[in-house]
Amino acid sequence: MKSIKRRITVLVNNWTNESSFLAEHGLSLLIEDCHSERIWSYLFDTGQRPEVLISNADQIGVDWLNLRAVMFSHGHYDHTGGLLGILKKLKKPVSIYYHPEAFSPRINKKRDSRNIGIPFTEASLKESGNKLVSTRSEVRLTEDIVLTGEIPRIYAIESESTAGFYREKDGEPVKDEVIDDRSLIIRYPGRGFYLICGCCHAGLLNTLEYAGKVYKNEQVLGIIGGFHMHGAGEERMRLTVDKLKEYNPSLIVPMHCTGRRESAVLYNEFKGKVKFAGVGEIIEL
Repeated sequence: MKSIKRRITVLVNNWTNESSFLAEHGLSLLIEDCHSERIWSYLFDTGQRPEVLISNADQIGVDWLNLRAVMFSHGHYDHTGGLLGILKKLKKPVSIYYHPEAFSPRINKKRDSRNIGIPFTEASLKESGNKLVSTRSEVRLTEDIVLTGEIPRIYAIESESTAGFYREKDGEPVKDEVIDDRSLIIRYPGRGFYLICGCCHAGLLNTLEYAGKVYKNEQVLGIIGGFHMHGAGEERMRLTVDKLKEYNPSLIVPMHCTGRRESAVLYNEFKGKVKFAGVGEIIEL
């Protein structure tokens, strides 16, 4: 049987440990799928600024020759802004996966009605010479690595994760449900799967429900990434904690937009299962 190992390297996150890495409000994760005879890597989100992503990747020593694909979890600036910069460093074309709604003009009205959409056009991406895959459906990158499609919103209370977000339609702002939000599922047959989230605007519980159906309710081994629970109400936090206890993951790694208070709640509830990963850290799966 072939030896398979996966690891996640944090390229961009809101914090670093004591190091010369750069932090920013954003997320980028390098997923490496290591077989005995080869290594394939996938870039899940690209942070906010290319200089941050490039600086951190250079310090880590990322080998971009192994990169097969780049994926957007959704079309917000803090998950997409580093892309064009990193594409210039590649010596071969790669596949770039995104939802058809990802390039919609977007506004955050929570504070100052600022633009939070992708900071470049789809046309400029098409000029890059890479293979663009715009799809609403799930994508099987390998037999056991799946990029989710559109995630049904089962738990209505998780609509908190899109509060204050608007997109432009026919020149007018309309409520943005961030329907393009998607996550990554990494499976170990016979053991279960890990869920890797960008911002989880679809809701963490909604996304876990989706992932469970993809892999027929196998064990949730871990959840990693941004859970967008910042500012979550008490009812939502209680429901999330209770459902996570039912799923019983052995690893929970809150990042980026999860929220400090909310991350503390998770830590208090799940103790040693909760790990915190700054830029440059590696999570072995």
